[in-house]
Amino acid sequence: VLVVFVSLFIIVTLFELLPDIVKNKVDTSIVVNYFVFLLPQILYYVIPLTVLLAILINLGTLTKTNEILALKAGAVSLYRMAMPLLVMGLMLSAAIYFVQDFMLPYANQRQDEYRNVIKGRAPQTYRDPQRKWMVGSDDRVYHYSYFDPAQNLFGGISIFAFKPNTFDLAEWVFATRAMWNGSSWVFEDGWIRRLNPNGDPDYQAFDRLDFPDVDNPEYFKKEVRTASQMTYMELKRYVDELKQSGFDVTNLMVDLYRKLSFPLVSFIMVIIGIPFSFTTGKRGAFYGIGLCVAVGIIYWSTFELFDKLGGINRLSPLIAAWFPNLIFGFGGIWMMLRVKT
Repeated sequence: VLVVFVSLFIIVTLFELLPDIVKNKVDTSIVVNYFVFLLPQILYYVIPLTVLLAILINLGTLTKTNEILALKAGAVSLYRMAMPLLVMGLMLSAAIYFVQDFMLPYANQRQDEYRNVIKGRAPQTYRDPQRKWMVGSDDRVYHYSYFDPAQNLFGGISIFAFKPNTFDLAEWVFATRAMWNGSSWVFEDGWIRRLNPNGDPDYQAFDRLDFPDVDNPEYFKKEVRTASQMTYMELKRYVDELKQSGFDVTNLMVDLYRKLSFPLVSFIMVIIGIPFSFTTGKRGAFYGIGLCVAVGIIYWSTFELFDKLGGINRLSPLIAAWFPNLIFGFGGIWMMLRVKT
């Protein structure tokens, strides 16, 4: 079942990228490497559905052949039969968390690099969240506390310009906030300090000032590292640092809580699959497949809906990340309690 799901995912992705592969004359090794590093992410997404389908088919088959009835006649309750599956579901969730935290960050960085090559885009580099220094295209040096690539927003940005011959500091620009207006950066609440030829500093404060010669947002986005490319602790430290600086971290908080909630989806699928397989098993494997697809679509739609609501502050990040698991988890427990043991 897992092989089928993974193969379908790879085939769909390959056909999606095929025009770019042909257009950019991408070498076969690049495509192969892309899918090698994409594989952990594919497994991360399809394993919960695989678990659900495997339980529906296998327990459904046992129900259809009356083997479950024979076990019940031998005084083995359905809860006792379900216990090993629940334990395995918990173990699988723990394994998925391990993969998410120790394999996915690196794998996602590499597959993004190869995808950019396939798409004909400039390759990205990935900075540590704690490192906020960059060398500009004109050899100026940037330092910033925060950069939001979605809003093209800087917080606490400094620009250092140096003399070409001596590399002495010639100018230091600082702004509490900087926003891209489509053609230039608008710096707010800052100052400029220049060193005159005689060595005396020249200080100028400003409330709002345009800087058209600063590198555009795309230059800085090459250094962006997303939540999926960080471990749980890296993302937590990053979020804590931004919160201390007064920035809105709602989206990142949702991502942080999802790193804990999503691995449990496999366990939730076990809870859902057990009562469904006992009550609908005699309807056949195709019914189980259809039911798996339906549950998967509803679950993912709910997950994405709550994610979006959390991102726009309609729900707290904690509720947005955990409520789908609670809904389906308690729903599965309720159905399990209604099954005749």
